[in-house]
Amino acid sequence: MIVPADIEDDTGGVTRPARIAPGVTCTRRRAIGSMVGAFGLWFAGCRSATVANGEQGIGAQGIGLEQLLMQLRPRARELLALPGGGSAAQEEDYLRLVANCMSQLRPESEWTHDRDRPITMAARAYVPPMMLYELVLAPGARLELHDHRDYDGVLATIEGQVAVDSYHYATASGGHRSVLGSGVPTEASFLVRRTARQQLQRGDCASLARDRDNLHELVAGPAGCRLLDCFTHFRDGAGSHELVLEPVPVDAASGLFRAAWKG
Repeated sequence: MIVPADIEDDTGGVTRPARIAPGVTCTRRRAIGSMVGAFGLWFAGCRSATVANGEQGIGAQGIGLEQLLMQLRPRARELLALPGGGSAAQEEDYLRLVANCMSQLRPESEWTHDRDRPITMAARAYVPPMMLYELVLAPGARLELHDHRDYDGVLATIEGQVAVDSYHYATASGGHRSVLGSGVPTEASFLVRRTARQQLQRGDCASLARDRDNLHELVAGPAGCRLLDCFTHFRDGAGSHELVLEPVPVDAASGLFRAAWKG
């Protein structure tokens, strides 16, 4: 795994996210050579409602994982240096850049899934403020609804299929509830809106921002799936927290549900 010892760090030591969900294990894998290349021109057709096509990536054909991070990291740090971590438009531009760079990654050798667990996650790189995970879900496995507090990300499908339901916080009247600056909801329960329902296949990807589609849950298809998640942390201690979603919507037409923090 690429860690700060491999690529010089002077960002102040942003920490990695907290536990993602029950049944998810985070393991370190040793680097081989210059970090074993990476993952795939499989992503060359990257398409999503939230990640636009047509942007030219900054890497050449078939870049490796270390090269990917070396090229993206300065852009990430530029964004974090802006007041408030940049505007929503600047963050979306950055996420498009991340997605396009991921589309140019080289294929890598097979990673064996821990068959004793429905979900296995391996940290592939930790280069503050960026973190990259490989995630394997067994057939039908569900990664429960969770937030991405103070970080954003791009999710790419390497193998199989995965259903992604995205949500964001809503106001009492059903409007968009921003969590930038004011923090996340602290009420016993609060409203969230389902913002997207996506069926991702090999080569597809989706993104989430700090203030857009920041909550999601994943369900693997009948053959399972292998995913690559590239995260950018905007502060020390950024992490994920699980939510419980009431199954019956408050307003089905508007996609409004009531939710509460788990535990």
